[in-house]
Amino acid sequence: MKCKALINDEWVEAEFMGVFQTAWTHGESPLVGGHNAGQIAFPVAVVKYDGRFYELVLERVKVVE
Repeated sequence: MKCKALINDEWVEAEFMGVFQTAWTHGESPLVGGHNAGQIAFPVAVVKYDGRFYELVLERVKVVE
């Protein structure tokens, strides 16, 4: 599916591959009373442009119908 993607501050035509979840773990804060260790996760759009795959925040992708 075709889309417009904001890559390097320019809207370009790309191929929309899908919406996926990216996630990673983080350690405990070394500060007294700081945050506990845990996981951060959020959705990202994956597009293919110029032979490469890009992982973008959803606001940087527009679906072209």
